[in-house]
Amino acid sequence: MKEPIIAIEQGNIYAFPTKKEAEVGLEPIDIENEEYEIFDSEGLELAAKVSNHWSPITLKDSDPNTYKVEYLKSMLVKFLERRGDSPEKWINQTIDNIVKEIVDKYPTK
Repeated sequence: MKEPIIAIEQGNIYAFPTKKEAEVGLEPIDIENEEYEIFDSEGLELAAKVSNHWSPITLKDSDPNTYKVEYLKSMLVKFLERRGDSPEKWINQTIDNIVKEIVDKYPTK
């Protein structure tokens, strides 16, 4: 699992610089309701586990490991486009560059 961690909820992007921040920042009830798609910065799909509603969630690699690089890239580009960036600017960029842009400009607090 490579940080940062990206969570997608109905087209909204949440960029957490660290796994720990994502585990604390994502709502257990939303995890239980399967409202998020969660990825590491390389497009590895992550699985989230809820132990109870008062504790942070736990993130781990999907089993089996499932990479969705192109899907994640397309969702991130759509997110940037809704914020006024031209999709052409990002279409040929690496996933690392796109993730860095989102974490730098739109960090989840």
